[in-house]
This record gives sequence, C-alpha cells and structure tokens, in this order.
Amino acid sequence: MTVADYLIGTSALARVLLRQNTAAWDDRIGVETIARTTGQPVRMIDLRQ
Repeated sequence: MTVADYLIGTSALARVLLRQNTAAWDDRIGVETIARTTGQPVRMIDLRQ
C-alpha cells in the first residue's frame, strides 16, 4: 500500500464516519476492500468533487 492509497482510504473512512460520503466514495471503499482481500494493488482514482 502506498502513502497515497493510505491517505485516500483514511479520507474515505472519515467521510463514512461523518456520514459525508458520496456514491463515488462508496465505490472507492468497495474497490479498496476487494483489493485488500485479494492482494491486488489499489489504483489511484481521482474522486475530488
């Protein structure tokens, strides 16, 4: 996991906990979950809105 992946994951978690997540962030969290369980690298996705 790269620093960028970690920061994006942390931001996604914070948004979920604060109930500020969007559908795009839900997708990002899903991608990360799949990547972590399969051992595949997480690709950078620009979700800034």
